[in-house]
Amino acid sequence: LALAGPIGAALDGVRRVLSDRRAELIVAGRTSARTLAWLERHARCRVRAIVEERGLRAASRLAQGSDDDAAGLASADRAGGRADRGPSSAAWSVRPVRPPGSLLGMILDRDGPAALGDRLAELADAALVDSRVLLAHRLGADEVGWPTAEDRFASDLLRSDPIADTWLRALTASVAEASIPILLGGHSLVGPGVRLLARGGSGGDGSSRRGAGRRGAGRRASGRAGSGRSA
Repeated sequence: LALAGPIGAALDGVRRVLSDRRAELIVAGRTSARTLAWLERHARCRVRAIVEERGLRAASRLAQGSDDDAAGLASADRAGGRADRGPSSAAWSVRPVRPPGSLLGMILDRDGPAALGDRLAELADAALVDSRVLLAHRLGADEVGWPTAEDRFASDLLRSDPIADTWLRALTASVAEASIPILLGGHSLVGPGVRLLARGGSGGDGSSRRGAGRRGAGRRASGRAGSGRSA
C-alpha cells in the first residue's frame, strides 16, 4: 500500500537509509536491546540510539507509590534498627519519584518544537522518533493531559494542519518539512515497526546485510575456483 504526501516520502526515505551502508539512522525513545540487536544484524546503515523512558508507565506516581509511602518505609527501616548504617541510609531509602524526562525533550525545551527537524538532521540521515516520550517529558506521563488521540494520530501521519495543539502542530510541521526523512509514532514505531520498515525496503525479509555478505562470499569462492583452473 503506497501512501502519498509527507508520510509516504518519509517511509521511502527511511527504507533507503536502512539499506545504505554510508548512512546513519537515529532511533529515539522506548526502543529495546532486542530491536537494536536486530538492526545490527539486518540494517546496512549505522544506528544512533537514544533509549529513553522504557519504564514510562511503571514510572508513574501511582505505580511507584506516593512520597508518603516512601517516607513510611524509611521510618520503618529506622525503627527496625537499620539507621545505624550512617546518615545517608534514610536518604537513599526515600527515592524521589522523577517525572518523565528526555534528552531530546530538553533540546526542544531550549530550541522549541519547530527545531526538531533541524536538530535531527545535524546528527543523521533519517530518524524514527517515539513522540510519546517527548509528550511525557513536556506534560507528564498521564495521557489525560496530552493532546487528543486525534492530534497524536494526525502527527504520526505528518499532517500538521488538523492538529489543534500548537506545540504538537509545530513539532509535526518541523518533521514534515525536514531535510531528512523522519517518522513519528509511539512505542511500536521504534519496536516491531522497525522490522516492518526494513522488510518493505530490502526484498521482503529485512536481510540486506546478510544477503550482501552471502553474495560477497559466493563471488570470492567463485574467484578462487577460477584461479585454480587457470593455474
